[in-house]
Amino acid sequence: MARRDRNKAGAGHSPLVELEAELRALERKRREAIVDAQPVRRFEGPKRVAPGSWAELESAVYLEQAA
Repeated sequence: MARRDRNKAGAGHSPLVELEAELRALERKRREAIVDAQPVRRFEGPKRVAPGSWAELESAVYLEQAA
């Protein structure tokens, strides 16, 4: 449905247009807050596993799977 007031000077400043702009800004801020609130999961395993240290290997695999 075409708007009849497109050619009028104040058509772009209707309350609905302003409300939609505010809602978009709030949605953008909400998405940014959600991304910022998520913890960054970083795991650095041991650079090398010495022979016979199965406990270290198991814990490294467990932590990597948990991340």
